[in-house]
Amino acid sequence: MYQYLTYPRDGYDEGSLKKDLIYKLITIHSTEGSHLKKLKSYYLGEHAILEHTRRNVNAPNYKTVANHAKDIADMATGYFMGNPIKYNNTADGDIDELLTAFDGAEIDQVDAQNALNMAIYGRAYEYIYAKEGMAELDSTSIDPENTFMVYDDSIERKPLFAVYYYEVKDDTKDTTKYQAEVFTENLHYHMVLRSTDSGTTQNEQVTPHNLGQIPIIEYRNNHFAIGDYEQQISLIDAYNSLMGNRVNDKEQAVESILVLYGTQLADTPEDAKVAMKILSEEGLLELPGDSARAEFLKNTLDESATEILRTALKEDIYTFSHVPNLTDENFAGNTSGVK
Repeated sequence: MYQYLTYPRDGYDEGSLKKDLIYKLITIHSTEGSHLKKLKSYYLGEHAILEHTRRNVNAPNYKTVANHAKDIADMATGYFMGNPIKYNNTADGDIDELLTAFDGAEIDQVDAQNALNMAIYGRAYEYIYAKEGMAELDSTSIDPENTFMVYDDSIERKPLFAVYYYEVKDDTKDTTKYQAEVFTENLHYHMVLRSTDSGTTQNEQVTPHNLGQIPIIEYRNNHFAIGDYEQQISLIDAYNSLMGNRVNDKEQAVESILVLYGTQLADTPEDAKVAMKILSEEGLLELPGDSARAEFLKNTLDESATEILRTALKEDIYTFSHVPNLTDENFAGNTSGVK
């Protein structure tokens, strides 16, 4: 769930932001970090089923991942930003220079990444900056896991400043710095919050960015900043579990226990091993008399009921994510996706 971070407007001075304040805000935001990382993990196919264990360590334990999360996010992004945004001039001004700047910044790729981040995280952040040593502006999409906006405490919730924090490793010295970039309407704070080589907090650098507004833009997927598959994760987990159990069931059928009635496999353990080898290699078992019989002891899933459940879970995953299921037989004959 999106967490608003606020700071009193009356006590705000963009020229005197302190490291302890920024560190506290980062600490609060980081509590949401595990959830945001989970959302990305599901997009990458790292689902809860991969941690599944069974009481019997020798039992089959297939961990099947049906990555509906990625399918939903990619499809939603394609529908939303499959074609580049077109800009039309509705006033008397000339926007040719703006379009040229957009082309130079490869804005289409930035828009596509922002759209994908909104599908995954429910939010996206775009950073506008001047290229090093140049007056030309550029744009990039930055990681929502490490970025947040701070708003004032008014009913309008006006943005005060944005924070992007990250770690910088130096493998040659085995040191790590934790840094933050803080942007107000006019200033850019560069803060080193903690350094493992010194163990102390260093002073910040403050420079004007000359843009006249906060150069980080926050986009939300919806009012609550909910990702496109965020509320379907439990259904995705259930689907993965069901499919894993189906494969386990088939594997257990191959490894089922053979039960003999009215006879025994051999008179001695040595002969029994020979008989089991023949049974394994040839698939044949000779039983004496009419009363002897053999069968496998196994607990199988009801395939028809399992398939009904699988279909229902898949339908719910796509229904509640508001994304069409392209493999649905009802969709195949209706390319618009509207029923």
